[in-house]
Amino acid sequence: MPASPTLHASAGDIIHPTHAIRRSIAATIGLMATLAGLACAPAHPAAADAGAADADDDSAFVFGDGGQVPNIYCAEPALDDGGTSAAPTAALRQLTPTEYVNTVQRLFPNAVLPPLALTPGQAVHGFDNNVQGQAPSEMLIGEVHDAAVMVASSAANEDLRDIVSCAPPAPGSEIACGTTLIDTLAPRAFRRPLASDERTRLVTLFSNAFAQSQSFRVASRVLIEALLQAPAFLYRIEDGPGADGRISAFALASRVSYLVDRSMPDDELLRAAESGDVATRDGLAAQTHRLVDVNLAPAGMADFHRQWLNTDGVLHVTKIPPDNRPLFTAFRDEVHAELVGFIASVTQHDATLSSLLLSRSVMLTENVATLYGVPYPADPSRPAQLDEHRAGILTRVGLLAALGHDRDPSPVRTGVFVLDRFLCAPPPKPGAAVNTTPPVTAEMGVPTTNRERYAAHVTRAACASCHRSIDGAGNAFEEFDSYGKYRTTDNGLPVDSSGELMGTDIDGPLKDAVDLSKRLAGSAQMHACYTTQWWRFALGRSEVNSERAEIASLAEAFQQGGGDMRALLSALIRSEAFARPAPEGSTP
Repeated sequence: MPASPTLHASAGDIIHPTHAIRRSIAATIGLMATLAGLACAPAHPAAADAGAADADDDSAFVFGDGGQVPNIYCAEPALDDGGTSAAPTAALRQLTPTEYVNTVQRLFPNAVLPPLALTPGQAVHGFDNNVQGQAPSEMLIGEVHDAAVMVASSAANEDLRDIVSCAPPAPGSEIACGTTLIDTLAPRAFRRPLASDERTRLVTLFSNAFAQSQSFRVASRVLIEALLQAPAFLYRIEDGPGADGRISAFALASRVSYLVDRSMPDDELLRAAESGDVATRDGLAAQTHRLVDVNLAPAGMADFHRQWLNTDGVLHVTKIPPDNRPLFTAFRDEVHAELVGFIASVTQHDATLSSLLLSRSVMLTENVATLYGVPYPADPSRPAQLDEHRAGILTRVGLLAALGHDRDPSPVRTGVFVLDRFLCAPPPKPGAAVNTTPPVTAEMGVPTTNRERYAAHVTRAACASCHRSIDGAGNAFEEFDSYGKYRTTDNGLPVDSSGELMGTDIDGPLKDAVDLSKRLAGSAQMHACYTTQWWRFALGRSEVNSERAEIASLAEAFQQGGGDMRALLSALIRSEAFARPAPEGSTP
């Protein structure tokens, strides 16, 4: 193995750690994984020969001595059943990309951080925080390492005075200041007090790094790299249950914070965990009131609705322009911004399910106004009103465009979306032999409507059992084209936007999408489904049979309370299930 280069640092420079320090980082992480009760097997061919790596080879840093892979590679295996197996019993959840970025920003609020790209887990029920969709991968290994290096470099390039007052330290006091940095930063990064063995290992790591580099900044960078790859940082490790059957106060504080803020607990919540106050009924109610009722939980509300409704889907849409229209990509970002802005206006003001489903309020740009077919307002800083053909989230251009195909709308995609996301009644997935190719636009030159082309589904016995309900919901959106623009004709023929709901609590004929939205606003099944979706998002797993009565109780109170989103979120946090470990052995 080539000799490690001499490490030196000048003012303002952050030098990469030597191979010896990299191995020390990996050993530190590996020990902390052992202390956390995580046993991880090698997941990469390079792990078996990490000791032979070059000093500048990142595999030595990632895999460490003996090829033991630390931290993120201990996750529960992903399931391919869409989240229908029993809820996992292991109390391990990785930070999602959103949670990771938000946590790093809260840890280092004054650092100028680079963009951090982490691959999300496989979505289950639409959510990337479900433990059943989280699995290790070589890509994620590299991404987490690269992110730790970039964040550490940026954070250590600051004087760290915003974290510890002793920085930058006077000559001779570097180890003492480094120890203070550990005692201040590590418990916040781990969202709990340090164990004595963890603290000892981190102090040794910092001391060794300083001894080799003679640079407080380099040693601080090494420390931060280790913290950001430690299992206690990358995982939300929930100890318990205790004698009362609940998770610990610190684990509960993290559950609350990552649900409401999508980040680590703030200082007040950490103090409430340290005192044990958050684990009491009154203490938890006080923190919930502060974070939800006063602060309005903007991050949690936004991320839940982003994932539940897949609002980012429109950002990846391309269309074949009809009628010589501009390319959809020319105003795709504006459409996305309007969709996200509408959800924010609902959740931060009225915050009711009926407003989400029925409100016609809209903030317009000229391009978005054209798509909606309404005049561009004289004062675009004030909300305008859409016409009678629109009502709430389901008729927003961004959602309709994301659900459609490149040339025509898709009653199948839209119908499945309504049944699955809004009524929690997903139809069975088509078999491998089923042809899911959209029907051709025209056949032998004879004009047909999109609806007529899709009608073949309900005339085939093998398809009719599912497509009667799917197309029954999806056909209500035929009055919107692939861009999400309202229309009265399709291919020169009148549009038929009538539909029918089947197998729900609001069955019956539908006039159009507005009629469907009004039905959903009064549906007990819709309120129960919305509650269930929050349950899944809050706990990071699928519900199980033993929890259905609790969900039903929350849903009933939610509907009787006027569909108040913040009241539902508060009630969920204060529920007994929120403070319990995942149940064992039940099947949804």
